Amino acid sequence: MTPAALAGYFRGLDPHTRSLALVGGYLQSWALMELELDDGIAKALGLTGLQRYVIRSNMPFHNKISVMKTLVHLSWLSDTQKTHYDDALNSMLGYSSDRNIIAHDAFSSSNKNDGVQFLVYRAKGKMQFPEFNWSVNKFVQQILNLDQCAKEMADLHEKIDKITTSSLAAILAAAPSPIAPNLGFGG
Repeated sequence: MTPAALAGYFRGLDPHTRSLALVGGYLQSWALMELELDDGIAKALGLTGLQRYVIRSNMPFHNKISVMKTLVHLSWLSDTQKTHYDDALNSMLGYSSDRNIIAHDAFSSSNKNDGVQFLVYRAKGKMQFPEFNWSVNKFVQQILNLDQCAKEMADLHEKIDKITTSSLAAILAAAPSPIAPNLGFGG
């Protein structure tokens, strides 16, 4: 579906239903993107079904990004590919603050545009109520961005090789030696 057709679909809904559909569409795209990230980590580390579910359930999103960035760095991908996927991972990380608002803050149909307004407040040191009001077009663009990130992650986990014991051994052999602990006078 084209962006214009998707926006038209959303605009055809009554304002309340539209707000629910926009938020739901965004969160579904986020979930699918994160699932592709999880699958890439599992493939690169050779995790089994149960192992991947343990990691998926217990690792915060920011940590998953750090792990995948490290795995990309350790992979045999070309430098150009590593830069490309690092950029995609940075984009995903950049979307996380919006996702947190959309997932955790109250919302309703907007009284300023055709989209959704969120009740956002910050109370860390001072009280703030930043405006967070997305139009249909903004939601559609962000959904498409998340869908593109999901495609990038699917592409990445098709290309990234499992970090095998032999490749890991080669990487560790090239790493500097750890500094020996200083045991002081008594050691």
